[in-house]
Amino acid sequence: MKIVSCSNDPGLGELIAKIMDIDLIKTSSRIFPDGELYVRVEGELNEEDVIVVQTTYPNQNESLMELYFTIDSLRSYKLRKLIAVVPYLAYMRQDKRFLIGEALSANIVINILNMLNVDYFITVDIHNDYCLNWFKCKVINIHAAPLLANYFKEKVSKPIILSPDIGSLNRAMEAANSLKVDYDFLIKIRDRVTGGIQIRPKEMDISGRDVIIIDDIISTGGTIINAAAMLRKLGVNKLFVGCTHPLLVGNALEKILQAGVNEIVGSNSVRSSISKVQLQEEIVKSIMEII
Repeated sequence: MKIVSCSNDPGLGELIAKIMDIDLIKTSSRIFPDGELYVRVEGELNEEDVIVVQTTYPNQNESLMELYFTIDSLRSYKLRKLIAVVPYLAYMRQDKRFLIGEALSANIVINILNMLNVDYFITVDIHNDYCLNWFKCKVINIHAAPLLANYFKEKVSKPIILSPDIGSLNRAMEAANSLKVDYDFLIKIRDRVTGGIQIRPKEMDISGRDVIIIDDIISTGGTIINAAAMLRKLGVNKLFVGCTHPLLVGNALEKILQAGVNEIVGSNSVRSSISKVQLQEEIVKSIMEII
């Protein structure tokens, strides 16, 4: 078995290779003067199980193309199994046509993977579990919420876990179950034209309580900033945020902390200054299920 690490791999390939004591191969890639991408996998890989590792942020479009090209290159070898490990898979938030005429981006990204005949696909907290049905191969979707909650375990006292909307309630429930505490959700309304977000409180008594917000993706931070401002008005004590994929566009991190969040942490599904929760052990467990 060997691991092939693409250029946007956030270091997980090396960590997985070390745990499993297997060889790591890096791809050779470059951009031609006209902007086209070149990818080559170097090494002898015939009759091997191969794991390809890539994440798709930043530079989503280029990262996806490199992943596709790398998988196609690997298919030129006589492999036993081809396992794709993509902890953050871009475009999964566009999982339906919210407005007439929109592209169903999530379905397109997955259909290309299907066309390339990946044998197994491992990801982390895909935005909508429904998208898993679009894969033709076996998919393992790792849940990071318990890991995120455990990071804050020694920093809180009888906290309540909150989801920023009802769509992420299962993540809050998993985090709460791991700490054996209460959980609930906030009411989020998004304007599909402008992208504006409004957060409304439910009827809950959280004055003086420690709160942990659990979410899958934080991009601009608008949802968390609005939620933090509202929760501070309700008189919460400590306020922590855990997210699986800390994209943190622009000065999102600074704005979140200024909104009253005591600490925010993310996983190492992508590179960021807050990527402290490690996924490699869970990914290795998933790989061992396959092989």
